[in-house]
Amino acid sequence: MVKNESFPKSVRVRTQREFDKVYAADYFAADDTLVIRARRNDLAHCRLGLSVGKRVGNAVVRNAWKRKIREAFRKQLGELPAGLDLVARPRKGARCDYADIARSIRRLAERLDRKIPK
Repeated sequence: MVKNESFPKSVRVRTQREFDKVYAADYFAADDTLVIRARRNDLAHCRLGLSVGKRVGNAVVRNAWKRKIREAFRKQLGELPAGLDLVARPRKGARCDYADIARSIRRLAERLDRKIPK
């Protein structure tokens, strides 16, 4: 689907209504690095939304988290379970390490795919 590894609007959770639907679904999975909330969508691919608040750190730290989460999602998009809306946020006290983030996204998305009814 996304061959040039871009991050188009079609793979983003963008509006407040979409975020509210994900939070209302009340399915989540967490590990030492990320907390991801999810819900099913009717699309053939995953979509990602980010929730990185001021508690995480200053603007430089928050932007680093967002860049690395987006990059990890973008690189693995073809391998993630299809049909999920994901909203990711860093776990309190977690390190902003790309390898940990990439591993977490894949593992948690697969766990949520099994957990959420089809």
